Amino acid sequence: MYYGLYDSIQSASIQSSIVELALQYDMAQKDLEIAKTELAKSRQRQWFLLIIGGIVLLGGVLLWFFNKRIIQQRAKTAAVLEVKEEENKRISNLLWKELGQAVRDKKLVLPGVELPEQTIQGAIEAAKFLTNQYFNPYIQVSLVHAIKYLISTLEGHSGLTIHFDSNVEKLNKSYRQAVYRVVENLLVDTVSSQKEGNIYLTVMSSGGKMEIAVRGMSQHKQTMMFQSAEARVEQLKGKIAVHSSRDGGDEVLASIPMG
Repeated sequence: MYYGLYDSIQSASIQSSIVELALQYDMAQKDLEIAKTELAKSRQRQWFLLIIGGIVLLGGVLLWFFNKRIIQQRAKTAAVLEVKEEENKRISNLLWKELGQAVRDKKLVLPGVELPEQTIQGAIEAAKFLTNQYFNPYIQVSLVHAIKYLISTLEGHSGLTIHFDSNVEKLNKSYRQAVYRVVENLLVDTVSSQKEGNIYLTVMSSGGKMEIAVRGMSQHKQTMMFQSAEARVEQLKGKIAVHSSRDGGDEVLASIPMG
């Protein structure tokens, strides 16, 4: 009887232990699942942070690269502009020296100007526009524009009214300088010898050549200007063929072949 009771108690104890172990195993399984879930979430967060960090790093690298390119481009632009500025200064200095020498050689005297110093200063001021605009290799203006400015400057030093007509557009540098120098020489001589009146200047391109004509002066003044044009041609080393002829009342003083 006692043995049977003991066996029953022992059997019940074993069953209780089994149940307890089963419960512990079940709880352990649940804890394991929870741990796996948390681990997966931690790994996801780790990858997410890694991706975000990579994107931020890549963005920083790209921003640095583009900023570097911009700095390099601006440095190149500044260097080019600096070189151009130095070249402009060099050319300007040479032109000022040439202008000053030309004024001293010719000793130009305009009506209303008493002192040579005033003449030189006035000539330099009058030539400032042409130095900075007409002869500047980076800023090209038309021959007509340059002649009109010269006319307005000379009219301001005299009582002359100079009428100007031309069909000439932009020319290359060689022709532009040649034509301008002849016109300048003729007009300066006119202003120097004639104090008032109307002068008609025509610069036309026709038949493959440039013709420079002046009307409104006496025959004596026309002859003087023709001789002056011939002298200017010699200075230009024969690039301009000068001849004198009558055509509709105009005195043709210079003809420049365009071929």
